[in-house]
Amino acid sequence: MSFVYLSLGSNLGDRFALIERSKELLNSKGVVLSQESSVYETEPVCPIVDDQKQPWFLNQVVKVKTNLYPRELLRVTQQIEQELGRIVKSKIIDGKLHYAPRPIDLDILLYDQLVIRKRDLEIPHPRFHQRRYDLMPLAEIAPGVKHPVLGKTMLDLLSECFNPGIVKLYEIG
Repeated sequence: MSFVYLSLGSNLGDRFALIERSKELLNSKGVVLSQESSVYETEPVCPIVDDQKQPWFLNQVVKVKTNLYPRELLRVTQQIEQELGRIVKSKIIDGKLHYAPRPIDLDILLYDQLVIRKRDLEIPHPRFHQRRYDLMPLAEIAPGVKHPVLGKTMLDLLSECFNPGIVKLYEIG
């Protein structure tokens, strides 16, 4: 049994319902929820894509247990994204890849203490340590967990994160 931290995000449709539904679908596919952070509302990294203002995201990090291997888990998360209506659209802006608004985005942040660097799968997620919207919920539920490459705890990474994006607790209801 492996322990994995997943990031769940949504900025289209009923964002909260989509995050909740993604957790139900994960559970139905052998990915059992063990712990979950609060839900945070976050400013989009790229506020305008294709002349359209991006809506703010809801983000949450969950700790799950699973017997799925990393690549199998990636397939499951991608299937759930498709099932919930995600169409992958991206654009390069100022030399960086930005994604269009999406109903759901599931990222594998950490998988035990594994380090995988393949073209289609990178664990730990290569940029989560620079993203306040991933670090705040992750540090909430796993403050002492160490990044397997950087060797720093989630709380340390959060304190060092200078990403200026707004991340605030989401009021449910």
